[in-house]
Amino acid sequence: MSGRHADTRGPAKSPCGTCPYRRDVPSGVWDASEYAKLPDYDAPTALQPPGLFLCHQADGRVCAGWAGCHDGDELLALRMAALQGMSADEIANIRDYTSAVPLFGSGKEAADHGMARIDDPDAKARRAINRLAPKVAARGLDTAVQTLPVPVVPVDGDCLAWAPATASRLRDLGYRARVVDVAGWLGHPAGVIAFVHRTVCVTDLGGDPADGRVVDVTARQFDPSLPARWLTGWSDYLTELAEATGVDRVTVWPEPRT
Repeated sequence: MSGRHADTRGPAKSPCGTCPYRRDVPSGVWDASEYAKLPDYDAPTALQPPGLFLCHQADGRVCAGWAGCHDGDELLALRMAALQGMSADEIANIRDYTSAVPLFGSGKEAADHGMARIDDPDAKARRAINRLAPKVAARGLDTAVQTLPVPVVPVDGDCLAWAPATASRLRDLGYRARVVDVAGWLGHPAGVIAFVHRTVCVTDLGGDPADGRVVDVTARQFDPSLPARWLTGWSDYLTELAEATGVDRVTVWPEPRT
């Protein structure tokens, strides 16, 4: 069977050494946005995130800590993965998984621990952060983008689902990615809005969004000649998207007040 999760594997034998679900991992290793994801999987099935929580090692596996902490029978993401091509054997591996190391009893417990010293990580946490940084950098955003799923033929409105999913996937891979809306304008200086489009901006820690890079997997809805996985600088993106759509300019939406 083909599909988004046809190649996604079940958890490793043991959660990785920096897994946020492990009780022995120090507080403050991951960004706050990573810890914020964990409690959502404690919710009733229908209210949970539909996406699998993948290992931060970016090895194509489901996070072993996630599989060991949460009840697989109640995970919406696992039910969705079955519909998206994940093999029955891998799904069974997740449902039956038992961690070899102690885990927190819930996503909330793990998140509370991780956030406790987010602004003041101890020496052990700083060593873990220093070990992780080169691994993230070594993967390279260009390489990571090439692994992203994309719609076969994107149409108007696809960006509303695909941009958040793309940002989430890039964060799983260790990048600081966020969803950004842009507007295409006709006429100067006020003009009228021709379209509003949702995309993803990736920046360094504390970096200016204007220095970031854009990852857009649905821009082909405007022009089929655009890349399926469009990775470019922020200013170039605004210019090139304006040219591709025939508008006068493209800006962040809503525009910052001056």
